Amino acid sequence: MKRPQHKKNKHSNPADETPVIDERNLVGAEESAEMSIEDRVMMYWIENKAFAIGCFVFLVAFISVINGFRIYKGYAEDSLQAAYSEAKAKATLDSFAKEHSDKDIGGFAALTVADEAFNAEEYPRAIEFYQIASAGLEGNILAGRAALGEAFAEFQSGQEEQALTSLGGIAANGTFAENIRAEAAYHLAVNAFIAGNTEAFESYVAQVDGFERAQQWNQRLQYYVQQSR
Repeated sequence: MKRPQHKKNKHSNPADETPVIDERNLVGAEESAEMSIEDRVMMYWIENKAFAIGCFVFLVAFISVINGFRIYKGYAEDSLQAAYSEAKAKATLDSFAKEHSDKDIGGFAALTVADEAFNAEEYPRAIEFYQIASAGLEGNILAGRAALGEAFAEFQSGQEEQALTSLGGIAANGTFAENIRAEAAYHLAVNAFIAGNTEAFESYVAQVDGFERAQQWNQRLQYYVQQSR
């Protein structure tokens, strides 16, 4: 399998060069050839952990708050709204989420519990409630957020292969929002680059490029595209 080749550095005036995104400690082709695929994947995740979690936290703050408020308001005339507020005040959202897992508001409660568990590094608990959230929020924009959170939690709990499988499912799921699918495809593309899988890398790059709302991920991928030429 042909591996992406890195361009040789050319001497030039640093002031004349166009700045590129800083991707530190990138594994070179020759060095990566001596490493197992598992080691290369692990190195990628370790090096990109802060960025990945940072993006995830941003999604928590932006998407969840807006859509969670809509879900909450949707139950304005329902006793479930009062029950949700009471469970939140008493820190019993986990029980509320399980009891009402077949409703949007139960899914949103599960998502909240999962995010809190993720931030507390309680990854098995996070996975459990992301799964509950995904079921309760099926068809809602937050379902993709729950799936992405589950994939990150799987990796953090040591389930690297399962995490990559989950990301592949997210990237291919047309019911999820483009920014969610693009983020999943981005991580898969970089993983394929590090593993030396040119075909998969180019496929995921093309997928990200095809999304209208993926400028951030497309821009970050350009660094790897340049390195592969």
